[in-house]
Amino acid sequence: AFRMSQSFGKVERLEVLKGPQGTTFGRNAVGGAISVKTEEPGFEEFYGQVQASYGSFDEVKSRLYLNGPLTDSLAFSATLFQEERDQYGTVVTGGIPADTQTEDGGRIQLLWQPNDRFSLKGTYFRIDSDGPGGTTAGNERPSALCVALGCTPQNGHDIETSIPIFSKTENEVFHGIATINTDWLDIKVRASDQFVFQNSRVDFDGTPAPGPVFGTYQIGDYQTAEIQFLSNEGSWQSDWIDWVGGVYYLEGLTGYKPITFAASSLLDTTNSFEDPNNVVGGTLGPIVQLLGDLGLPAQTGVIIQDSLIGTKAISFYGQFTMNFSDSLALTLGGRYQEEERYIVKIATDLLGADGSRTPVFDGTNNAVDRDGNPVPSSNTDKSFTPKISFEWRPFSNGNSNFFSDDTLLFLSYQQATKAATYNAVPVLAPPTFVESEELNAYEFGFKSTILDGLMTINGSFFHYDVENLQAQLISLVASGATSLQNIPKSEVNGFDFDATIQILPSVIQDLVLGVGGGFLETEYTDFSNAQGYNEAGIYSDSIDATGGQIYYAPDVTITATLSKTWYLFDNPLEAAVDYYKSSQYYLTAENNSVFVEDGYDTYGARLSYFYEPWQLRTTIYGQNIGDEEYITGCICNDFGFVRNIGPPERYGVQVTLDF
Repeated sequence: AFRMSQSFGKVERLEVLKGPQGTTFGRNAVGGAISVKTEEPGFEEFYGQVQASYGSFDEVKSRLYLNGPLTDSLAFSATLFQEERDQYGTVVTGGIPADTQTEDGGRIQLLWQPNDRFSLKGTYFRIDSDGPGGTTAGNERPSALCVALGCTPQNGHDIETSIPIFSKTENEVFHGIATINTDWLDIKVRASDQFVFQNSRVDFDGTPAPGPVFGTYQIGDYQTAEIQFLSNEGSWQSDWIDWVGGVYYLEGLTGYKPITFAASSLLDTTNSFEDPNNVVGGTLGPIVQLLGDLGLPAQTGVIIQDSLIGTKAISFYGQFTMNFSDSLALTLGGRYQEEERYIVKIATDLLGADGSRTPVFDGTNNAVDRDGNPVPSSNTDKSFTPKISFEWRPFSNGNSNFFSDDTLLFLSYQQATKAATYNAVPVLAPPTFVESEELNAYEFGFKSTILDGLMTINGSFFHYDVENLQAQLISLVASGATSLQNIPKSEVNGFDFDATIQILPSVIQDLVLGVGGGFLETEYTDFSNAQGYNEAGIYSDSIDATGGQIYYAPDVTITATLSKTWYLFDNPLEAAVDYYKSSQYYLTAENNSVFVEDGYDTYGARLSYFYEPWQLRTTIYGQNIGDEEYITGCICNDFGFVRNIGPPERYGVQVTLDF
């Protein structure tokens, strides 16, 4: 999300909201939310920014940002951006070198503000990306099954696959917000329409050997509407009560239309899936025997499936903060939500060489639970999730010589629910029902400035109880490319902090250390029937993972930045070094010892000079200095450890001109 924010133009602030969110805006979020606040179109003057950079792997980035008035009541802002780079290693797919990775798009905002009481803002955003992207995944440790088929390990960023892989994504968003300010309250009305389309081809085994291939037409089509009421200075009891409330509605359609599965020897690699009904080519080949072993239709070897899930949700939320004094406040909030998930279509066909489709299985009205018992093809979750928090400023009267007057202690409890859904990509089996996830979150924290303002520190201790955590599983043997399973009970205990420290200011001016970290202890308290892979790499649906760790949850993460500013010819010269550490974590829910990120440390550095008369900033940077290899994602499956690796060591220069 932070990387995406760089494409929005000037970002006023980036808020990372930890824990459940849902009593103040938008959709209920179980794990937290990231709020990107962009700079509003301005009426004062016209201004802008041009930014360009060049770096390792022929990486070229450019961005243009404009902001200013069109009339006395109409203003605009606009951003155009473009990125292009070569692959990080030698990537050969189907005997063809992989294309460059490209990304481009733009955002435009129009703000109409005829008076101080009313404003209307419309936003259009679009981003397109093209290139292998996340499909660039190599099999570092092939399973015994994969080795028997001729698979060889893939090392580092050098990857070879049996067929051309690619990923093309289009994301388009329309958003509007009307704000009405009255003497009693403020009203905000929001609406959005978002469409996401991804066309990709994935080599499932991640090696040059012939093996399963997936081609996807994945879509996401979402519409939202929200009305929000907020207190202002004229509201009832505004001298001690702040409140917000609203209604939020979402309607969406997600899934594949279609997803195609084949042996690589059967695929027409010249097609690039531009026509989903014209993907067959080549001969059946020896891979067909494998398809038969997996229970797939060996007589054709090509399966095409439409898999679409619909969502309708309406929520009512509210939050009251009662400020009993300058030092003590109580917040009470809640969210009532009804969310329906329903199967629109799940149909599996055999695809003929002439593009014909022979029906094999229709799962639209044949959903089952994990035990195989029939369940309805539509499910509605109704939930009320409360929130309560206390805030205390113990030194608001200035009675401490060490802590600042605004030192804050807080204690909170809140709940959240993630709605139930269906596994929509079974190959030749009924779609399975996935139960709703429920979270109880407890937190105690503090915020303070100490050492006469030289150090700002925030921290919190937290405990989460999670029921039916929804965890991803990737397996063909489990009759699906990707699916979710429920982890009955798990818990998280942790502590996180961030601090900004001015180091020895009387000796060294403008030397600042920013440091943050997170420490987690996670455990599955009940996960006796886990689906996943045993230590031999064989799929099982009866693994006892109780006592294991939540996947993708490292015990320790640390970030640090040390910066120093000098003045060269009366203009600031800043140098900074960055550090990030992550401890070991599992990449699959069942804690298979093969699918593990062993932990890593990365370093970066930058040197920036800002020439104020020209409003020109030049920055030289280095990222991942030391060339650390680390995992960013895993298509861990029956064929082995198919993983994505993060960017290697790279350097570059960036120029930014404000005007």
